[in-house]
Amino acid sequence: MTEQTPDEVAALISEAENTAQSLLAFRMSKLEQLASDLRGLVLTLSDREQFDPAVWQQGCDEIEKGASELKSDRREIQKISGPGFLHRLEKLKAYPAAQSAIWNYKEKLETLPSEVMMFYREYKAFKARFFEDRVVFLDIDGVLLTFGNWFIPHNFELVSTPVEDRMDQLQLDPRSIALIVKLCDLADASLVLASGWRKTWPHDHEALLERLIEQGLRRELWHESWMLPVLPGLNKWQELAKWTEGASNLVALIVDDEVPADPQPLYAKKVEILQTSTREGFGFYNYVDALKFFEVADKAVKVPPSIPPRGTQFYPTMGSGGPSRRSSTSFRP
Repeated sequence: MTEQTPDEVAALISEAENTAQSLLAFRMSKLEQLASDLRGLVLTLSDREQFDPAVWQQGCDEIEKGASELKSDRREIQKISGPGFLHRLEKLKAYPAAQSAIWNYKEKLETLPSEVMMFYREYKAFKARFFEDRVVFLDIDGVLLTFGNWFIPHNFELVSTPVEDRMDQLQLDPRSIALIVKLCDLADASLVLASGWRKTWPHDHEALLERLIEQGLRRELWHESWMLPVLPGLNKWQELAKWTEGASNLVALIVDDEVPADPQPLYAKKVEILQTSTREGFGFYNYVDALKFFEVADKAVKVPPSIPPRGTQFYPTMGSGGPSRRSSTSFRP
């Protein structure tokens, strides 16, 4: 068998890459079209007064069905058809150029199309307006960064490093992050950062958000007002109360390793606080409690009949109200 020349190899890699990218682009375009159609329906149904209640509810059911289809199709692309499009490139992966092409392809495969991202944001805003705005107020230390995580070799090397120099290098607990992500997916809840990292992070806050996304807390999971305000002279719990001013139909779970002694009431329909163990972070039993709070189930999880004492704790509320904190140009009312 004649050995192929570098030019012939390059041509094969280019052809295989173009084929894979074209097939992926076609499948992604189908997702974008579905997301665009659903965005149009969300916008139409936002003017609820013009619809008969039964017709409006039928439209809501149609959006929910479409959202499920969108999620299922994206998962199929990521797990089955998308990787399958790489079969020709995989045969050439001994060559550096093919390895680079595979890496670029996989990066696109993991990227959420912009139209899909916009639908998720607008649909969450729609449901928050007419149903419930479900939020998880999330701490980091003792929740996503546990005592045990400091013994991971990568993190252990940073122990003696100044806080501001190590924050953007620390690896958070992948197990806790996976459980938080699954909770948000099942409960249709958004994340809001309540951690003191807001005040000690040495870079701009957008870089903090990007770092958390890199760690596995997907972009579409974050609330449009994704972190508590940083207000001079106020502690975290007071800043939490400020965030809730003007909230609409808020149902919130605070996940923290600390419980305030005398918390300020929040503007919300329902709030509870779930205290984690600093040593273990957000673990399985916390996950079970969080599912119970949001009244959803994980069919893949079998809860043991006998588990350690646990549970969420009461947090005071004063009902929804207060001046709106949202911009007049925001999609959300």
